[in-house]
Amino acid sequence: MNRATVFSVGVILAFLSSAAAKESSSAWETCRDGVKFVRLEDKTVGPTKAQIAILQLTGEEYKKLQKDLKAFVEGCNIFGETVRPNPRLTELWGAPEEYSGGWVVMAVHRESWVRCASYPTDVNPGGQKQEQEK
Repeated sequence: MNRATVFSVGVILAFLSSAAAKESSSAWETCRDGVKFVRLEDKTVGPTKAQIAILQLTGEEYKKLQKDLKAFVEGCNIFGETVRPNPRLTELWGAPEEYSGGWVVMAVHRESWVRCASYPTDVNPGGQKQEQEK
């Protein structure tokens, strides 16, 4: 499976988990103010540790994640173990620098490697006008 497919699946999972969170907030854990996450476990992949996690972050917490992704993931003990240096973060939808709204991040964990994809929770963070089809 290529990276684009993995991230596409992740985005779909993020949307689904966000909708599920509205129905049942008991699945979401709070790391600290501004950081909530839910683990999606797959016991067929390996040990019963989370292999995918969806995070809901405030703009301030997202900036911390951008500065040091490894420390952020380990600090919240999202996967229950340390991760290898230089994890990657891909912004699926960018936002202007002044954007201070929330973010959703999908983290995929496999054999201590972490890859993350993120998008702003504001549908139109730049305030750009959408072109209407005629």
